[in-house]
Amino acid sequence: MSSDFWKERYKDSWDKAAQKEKMIVDLLELKAGKKVELVGLGAGTTDYLTGSASDNNSVKGDADLYIREVDFFVEVTGPNIKVYSDAPLWVRPDKIQNALEKTKNDVGKGHFVIHIIERKDDSTTLIRVVPITPELLNLPIIHPFIRGQQETYVEIPTNYETVITIEAFIEMIK
Repeated sequence: MSSDFWKERYKDSWDKAAQKEKMIVDLLELKAGKKVELVGLGAGTTDYLTGSASDNNSVKGDADLYIREVDFFVEVTGPNIKVYSDAPLWVRPDKIQNALEKTKNDVGKGHFVIHIIERKDDSTTLIRVVPITPELLNLPIIHPFIRGQQETYVEIPTNYETVITIEAFIEMIK
């Protein structure tokens, strides 16, 4: 499989991804008063970067954002289709494994996924935050077909004990 395979599959959604990342940067800077840096490969941009993460001096699965003042890394994700608010959160296992490896190596005091959806029932935006812990890897692994390709995700129930609101996360980093 070419190192650009997934880029080709998802390049049409980069604008939406960049908008989500910018929305989170703006929200955290405004509400928490903390500077948020775009750090992940391609974070905040729609530029086509050829080659693998390592070809671009990055690590596959690196987080999108970094909040230096609190030493937190944040992955921004979520579906590009409307879903019901009780639909499980899907997170790529490599994103979780990357964060756990960094934690093991004392890189960052916290690693989080910010999961954004547009609600199917009323079209409002819902933002939830999941601290990345080893227990996430005990949750079900699913293999849905998206755009004709089988993918792999950890399926996190919306009522999972560590899922918090964006408001709670903002309070945590203030």
